Amino acid sequence: MESARYGRMSIGRCVRQDLGYVGCAEDALSTLDAHCSGRPGGCELSIMDPALRRLKPCPSDVTWHLEAAYTCVPGKQLSVIPY
Repeated sequence: MESARYGRMSIGRCVRQDLGYVGCAEDALSTLDAHCSGRPGGCELSIMDPALRRLKPCPSDVTWHLEAAYTCVPGKQLSVIPY
């Protein structure tokens, strides 16, 4: 994971004008990193996930969004030596 922000970052389909809430967002990188990094085959995370909702970036009557950036990197298989 490179970055992740959860909240209302910009005006869009659900919010047509800024009523003082545009720009309310929290850094969600650690939440997405814990949930998604190192998962073979990717991950899915709902914007209603309790770990994200606990961030409470905006008033509850504002529709929240998740913006995330990631890069897939090749993994390395490690040899495990039994004791």
